[in-house]
Amino acid sequence: MIRLASLSALAAALALATPSSAQVQVFGGDGPRMASTRIFWNNGPVGMMCIQYGQPEWKAEYDAMRPKLTGKQLRLGKDFWTTFNTTCLVTIGGTEIPAGSYYLGLKCDDDGNFHLLVMSAEDADAEGWAPFVPDAWEADYVCPLKMTAAEDSAAKMQISLASVGDDPTKMTFSVRWGTHVLAAATEAHLGKTGHEVEHRRGHDDDDDEGEEEEPEEEKPAPRGGEIRRREPANPVRR
Repeated sequence: MIRLASLSALAAALALATPSSAQVQVFGGDGPRMASTRIFWNNGPVGMMCIQYGQPEWKAEYDAMRPKLTGKQLRLGKDFWTTFNTTCLVTIGGTEIPAGSYYLGLKCDDDGNFHLLVMSAEDADAEGWAPFVPDAWEADYVCPLKMTAAEDSAAKMQISLASVGDDPTKMTFSVRWGTHVLAAATEAHLGKTGHEVEHRRGHDDDDDEGEEEEPEEEKPAPRGGEIRRREPANPVRR
């Protein structure tokens, strides 16, 4: 009897300490994702980039919501993050983005102008950011976008890296949704990753040869739930 009572008490304690599976909700599932890909080739691959995204459907009532977007960060795409992978340095709207893996979002500034937000995928995952909770994001790079109107309406969102002219490295990044188009001139800098400067630091001056470098002070890891402030490689244009 005593042993049975002890086991019952232990089971009750575990039930209180462990979250009930009924409290956890699951969203998402299987679904198609679109992609816009560019592979640069010269006797072998010299650069690759790809944007992958889910396609939300356009609704006529969205036009009336435009004034409410001012001053806010906005999700881009559907379901999971819109992802951007590049093996070379790329310029979007005049902003340089080093090779890497990124998540994408949008921002409508106080003047109503739209910008592409580019966030390190590794850092976003470490912070636990979600594509549908944009207030928590902290962009590494901000690329200005120009908004125009299309003659026909896109029933589903379309994100594209489209070639411009005869130079394969010159492109236009664009987002089409309804009759709205957000776009920016884009260029791939083949043979560059954007990380070359960091790799050369401390090795440019011959006068420094033989000098012993002081060890960097170790910084404590951020606590769970704490947003880490990062210094981007290029100044972020807010």
